[in-house]
Amino acid sequence: MTSSFKRVMLVVPPGRCTPEGAFHAVPPEGVARLAAWLRQHGIEVSVVDTLIEGYDNRLIKGKSARYGLTASQAADRVLDWKPDLIGISCLFTCIAPDVMEIAKACKSIEPRIPLVIGGAHAATNSVPILEKEQAVDFVALGEGEQTFMALIDCLRNGGNPSEIEGLTGRENGQIFKGHLVSQNIDLNTLPPPAWDLFSIDSYVEADSPLCGPQGKKRFLPTSWSRGCINACSYCLTSRVWGTGNYQKRSVAHILDEVKTLRNSFNIEELHVQDDCLLADKTWLHTILDALANEHPELVLDFSNGFDIMTLDIETIARMAHAGTRRVSLSLEAGMPEKDLRFIHKRVPLSHAREIIAALHGHAIYITGNFMMGFPGQTIDDMEATVEYALSLDFDKLCLFIATPFPGSPLYAYCERHGYLVEPHNFNDFRFSKGLIQTGEFGPKDTERIRRDGWLRHKTKLFEAD
Repeated sequence: MTSSFKRVMLVVPPGRCTPEGAFHAVPPEGVARLAAWLRQHGIEVSVVDTLIEGYDNRLIKGKSARYGLTASQAADRVLDWKPDLIGISCLFTCIAPDVMEIAKACKSIEPRIPLVIGGAHAATNSVPILEKEQAVDFVALGEGEQTFMALIDCLRNGGNPSEIEGLTGRENGQIFKGHLVSQNIDLNTLPPPAWDLFSIDSYVEADSPLCGPQGKKRFLPTSWSRGCINACSYCLTSRVWGTGNYQKRSVAHILDEVKTLRNSFNIEELHVQDDCLLADKTWLHTILDALANEHPELVLDFSNGFDIMTLDIETIARMAHAGTRRVSLSLEAGMPEKDLRFIHKRVPLSHAREIIAALHGHAIYITGNFMMGFPGQTIDDMEATVEYALSLDFDKLCLFIATPFPGSPLYAYCERHGYLVEPHNFNDFRFSKGLIQTGEFGPKDTERIRRDGWLRHKTKLFEAD
């Protein structure tokens, strides 16, 4: 190991789902962007993508399935490269225990290499992680690019990491707590993601993106903006980027990147992952029109969920003209008077039928997203949500159980009122698992209602064929 901090290893954690789940395999855009940023600043970067490298290695325990390289396999791959610094992505609560296992495996072999984790779960639970996990030295908060480079410069120069904004860590056995820094990076300075460090062919072969199997088309995810204008109680996005902290890339920057992806990686489909694309329709329309003109054969997928409140007929027409084949609609709940106080969105459900008809008119595949199981709901409320969802003409229906992710306002509320089911394992924090118990309902109720609704939707589709 050197002290120059020129070599950084980034690690993608394994995946988690239910044993009968989809075993999604989505190229990690955040890690690819961080890798590109570090290389742009003279850092040599390598990646161990444990999910796709060990995609067929599956360990099923109870109602949870883990897929990817084992912790020891990942550590061997990481340390064989002899990095000066290790960074592990920890986006989701359900994979946090797997991230910690990889961290411990690396430290058990080479304890001198600094190890930093980042991502939504890590950023919103930084102090508890450091209190529990001695293998983790630092946690990056918010945007990773500048924080990561600041840490590298600090370690190179023998500085004090506690002085870095947006970093929580351990120094001389004591934990120092950073604070969330508002987005201050110019998104138009971001280089294209370093997809050359990843096996795109393996992701294509797995054929399990968020939107579902697609005939092994060459696809990559992309984001045209960062942040979110909403502050949903169950979501960690606003806690990572800052409430209302939303930035867009320029149209020219987006189009340049699309050209790179098409020319360098032969991409046939782009899966757009933004949370708030409809916040600026003029900007979005300009992008869609340009893609239709410059890349008429490109297919677009919007699987992260459009807010149906702001989706309109004109935008749908432009999406279709730009090659959109699939969209997700976020309706969230069928009982807005109660549910949406916790979601912090105002969704006009009466608008749904018109929008769905317009999308189908352009032969666009539609996924409908609903959420239920919030404190204050009753079993009747949740069943009404399912009935409403089934009354709409979706090609795919996703019924999510409200999940109190640690670090979210919903978690704090449930903890304060004694609604959290104990004991709970972080592997259980997924949208198919009930973790809230109130006087009106419990996990068995939400899981039953979700399962029955999903089966009824499948039956409805079968009978329609």
